[in-house]
Amino acid sequence: MTVAAALRTTVERGAKKLRGPLSPKRGNRHYYKGKGGWKGGFVSKHGNFIKDYSKMKFILPPDLTDCELTAYVSNATPQIKTPPPAMPVVPTTNKN
Repeated sequence: MTVAAALRTTVERGAKKLRGPLSPKRGNRHYYKGKGGWKGGFVSKHGNFIKDYSKMKFILPPDLTDCELTAYVSNATPQIKTPPPAMPVVPTTNKN
């Protein structure tokens, strides 16, 4: 049987239909399907992402002015300001 005949037989049998939908268990070890993300816009013809605010998710907090509950951290706690760690400078060498 030639390679062309084997491929033709596979296509005629509908091998893709027998496998079912692709899931992370059926894919290789690098296949990640995701967790049901949502699109907050679209990609333009120039490759820029355009946000569509009608699709964005906004969380509106309730008014807590008359609430008896307080925060876990006291407002009197002193704020600790630490500078961010310095990034190491890696010397670049041009090997031409």
